[in-house]
Amino acid sequence: MDLAAFELSCRQFFYDGNESAREKMDKAVRQAEPHQRMIFTRLMASVRAEFHKDREADRRREYHRLLPTYELESVVRHAVALPPRPMAQPSGQTTVKPSELHQPSLFQSTSATEVQAMRSSRAKTVRRGELTAFLKDYASKVMIGPQPFLRSLFAVLALQTTDSYGQRCLQWDIDDAVFIEASGAAFARDALRLLVSVIGFRMQSPSLHGFPGVPVTENNATQSTALLSHASIDGVPTVTTPGSNPFTDPSPHGQQRRQEDMPLLIRTFVLPPYYENTELVALLKLFPTFISEPGWKLAHSMADSKHRKTDADLESASVHSSKKDFSYDTLGHGLISSSQHERLSGFKGSLLARFWLWLISLCF
Repeated sequence: MDLAAFELSCRQFFYDGNESAREKMDKAVRQAEPHQRMIFTRLMASVRAEFHKDREADRRREYHRLLPTYELESVVRHAVALPPRPMAQPSGQTTVKPSELHQPSLFQSTSATEVQAMRSSRAKTVRRGELTAFLKDYASKVMIGPQPFLRSLFAVLALQTTDSYGQRCLQWDIDDAVFIEASGAAFARDALRLLVSVIGFRMQSPSLHGFPGVPVTENNATQSTALLSHASIDGVPTVTTPGSNPFTDPSPHGQQRRQEDMPLLIRTFVLPPYYENTELVALLKLFPTFISEPGWKLAHSMADSKHRKTDADLESASVHSSKKDFSYDTLGHGLISSSQHERLSGFKGSLLARFWLWLISLCF
């Protein structure tokens, strides 16, 4: 078999799953002379590497397609008969100026009627039910990939109930790779839906605390991974995707893609201002103990070791900084800090609720 025919068999096997092509590959390698066998092996490795790059590009392309399709709080707003409010995330936008980070439309004035509806028993029931269903699907001891994300989500909700961050909404910076690589296509879709359409996280334009968008490429992957502590818990996230879905379906033969065309970015998710501490505590109780126990430890360590990073610190992490200081805390997946947005009045709840939360806060 000549090299052109062997390469075609490799592509038919890797891209189409053609078993007959695999048999031809194996036969060619077995029957080849030693010097030719090495050439065949290198060619097969090259096609395999190209295939995996194409799969990665497919996952990124589908992820970027999904981003603008989620409407802010749509699941809950529909349940409480509020008109939809589209998510303020420009389609296809990958970088923003520092001045564009805190978009007013994300925290536009909320009427008393809307606040009452979003704090109603019906809204709380919907959020509780949706989070319960999500945890049932992904909070499993045998599913390693989603666990750092879940522990971090738990820690963010827990920290918002404490006095450590004042009266401001917490913001959580997450790398795109968390959704793309943690546990496959279904997890990416469901996690984004939970954060944006159910819990109501405001997803701001790709950026890092007012700094220009930070693409995660091969050149700066080391710094970005260290900054975000991707593998700080349970090692490197695994990929367990189904055999056929938009994230993993192979690309057409010969179609070339560059991963840099769809850069991985750091996105900022901000908790909505209407949450009451009592509801957050109720949501925290839904998490299984193998998530909540390390989640409390994360939150505890974050509250105890709040620190500030200056421009020099950020430059050492290869991040372009502004002339401000920001408060950062590292969680299992991403960074947490106080946003510029204040929580709405009444977030502490009744006197009895405040006393109960005060007892909990003693742990911090």
